[in-house]
Amino acid sequence: MSKVCIQCERKIGVFKTPVEGVYCSFDCRNAARDAIKESERQSHQRIVAAQRRQQEEAAESVRQAAVARAAATQRDNCPKCASQWACGPSNVQGTHHGACNRCGFTAKFVSIESCPVCKGASLVVGPDHEARCPRCKYRQHAAPLAV
Repeated sequence: MSKVCIQCERKIGVFKTPVEGVYCSFDCRNAARDAIKESERQSHQRIVAAQRRQQEEAAESVRQAAVARAAATQRDNCPKCASQWACGPSNVQGTHHGACNRCGFTAKFVSIESCPVCKGASLVVGPDHEARCPRCKYRQHAAPLAV
């Protein structure tokens, strides 16, 4: 009964002595060892890449949570006097309504951004995408739509 080399699948003759009992030659044995080492290296690289992606996803989720907390904090303070104001979602999708009991400022807005003039978080962007700052009276008009 003849044996078959596990690397190249050639028959090992009856009168030939197999290398380590399963290879037809030393070249096949070395090729098999090299293939195993390469497979282990690639497996390690895949594991490292997966861990790196997982760490990046965790860092991104932490960053997004911080941005969401900052936006919520920004919405909770009046853009004119920076005191607490009553803010909640409006009937229109994506807009909010805020009313301050201290200074009487009211606004319907999509977001509150930092003003380029007074550097405060007070630029109120309305549903029509026109922005105004109640502190320094700066106005930023919506850019015309590209046709």
